[in-house]
Formats: sequence, C-alpha cells, structure tokens
Amino acid sequence: KCLQEAGVSEDALEVPHVSSIAKSISESRTAAVQALATKLQREGRNVNAALCIGEPDYAPPPEVLRSASLAGGGLGADVQGDVGLRQEICEDLKQRKAVVYKPSQICFSDGGK
Repeated sequence: KCLQEAGVSEDALEVPHVSSIAKSISESRTAAVQALATKLQREGRNVNAALCIGEPDYAPPPEVLRSASLAGGGLGADVQGDVGLRQEICEDLKQRKAVVYKPSQICFSDGGK
C-alpha cells in the first residue's frame, strides 16, 4: 500500500513467474517510507530524508558532497535502482529479447535488506 501511495504502478507490484515463497515476502516498511520521501522531494516538498533508510546522522566529507553535486546526483538511490538505467534495461530487453517492460517493472540492486 505504501508503494502505491508513493506512485509505484500496479504493473510494478505484480510479479509474474515468481515462486510462492518469494511472493510471501512482504515489502520493507522502511523502503516504502524512503520511496514516499523521494516522491515528495521530487514534488518539491521539504522532507527530512535523514529519517529514511541508509542515511547517516552525520554529514559526508565536503569532497564527497562536491563530487555528488558535480555529478548531478544525490547521495542516496532509488530502492528499485536508478530510473535512467531501468529505462536502458527496458530498451536492451526490447532489442535483444523482443520483450517489452516498463521501467516500473524493473528492479536491480547490489544487495537486499
């Protein structure tokens, strides 16, 4: 429900061809809060993202902040993975495998919670 409120599409919530064990795993509440905070920030709302997952209670070194700013990115990442890369993955799958997916149906990560 939290992910739906954060704007995640119904398509992304439906997972085809997944075992019943995998389907029984519930969503992370902290990840849902992070998704909602990110959505609100994108809408221009002032949200203290430090209260979400993976955020330290201290500032990064100044050189890290400068590098992140120059790169045009932030210090955190979407739980589903970078939307630009998800779009590229969709395009790659369409070209190489002749299957069509939406970015909201793609999820990649370097680990799990």
